[in-house]
Amino acid sequence: MPWILDSQSRTDEIVRAVQALIAESGLSAVTYRAIGARLRLSASTLHDHYPDRVHLLRVVTAQTARQREDRFLAQGHLSALLPDSDDDRRLALVWMSLLDLARREPGLGIVVDEARGRERDLIRQVVDAARPHGAPASHHQGEALQALVEGLTSAVTVGAEPMTHARAVELLDLTVTAILGPAAEAA
Repeated sequence: MPWILDSQSRTDEIVRAVQALIAESGLSAVTYRAIGARLRLSASTLHDHYPDRVHLLRVVTAQTARQREDRFLAQGHLSALLPDSDDDRRLALVWMSLLDLARREPGLGIVVDEARGRERDLIRQVVDAARPHGAPASHHQGEALQALVEGLTSAVTVGAEPMTHARAVELLDLTVTAILGPAAEAA
């Protein structure tokens, strides 16, 4: 049966294959040949539908961002953005790799900027919900919290002795309290 590449399920399979390659071996491992080998698909067929690597990585970035947003929305608190399982750590490694690449690749940077903007808005909404009587979180506070979460994500996922999830959550709570006040700790 022919492989229909434009279907959502096939796109999801391709995205998962690219995410696995990034998590296992880094961005340099993402080639049409490597993706094709994982999916039993010819590299030329994949190339026909994703004409260049940047286009493919934009799709992967958008879906990875949505996966992070969905997890965050499902749990409804800032610590949901911190990886706490092996799957979460792999997704975090993929996301951090894509963030790094976006610094050098303008076409990918646009997708990352949009995703980070949505994430910042979600962070502010969660914080605002935890502070019913306080002033809403400012744009700058949202940026600060997002930077903190990205730093803690890095600390939890990389290094010979990564930080524990529990310690990262503790530091997140302390910082949220320091920035926004005691009523926001539960965010």
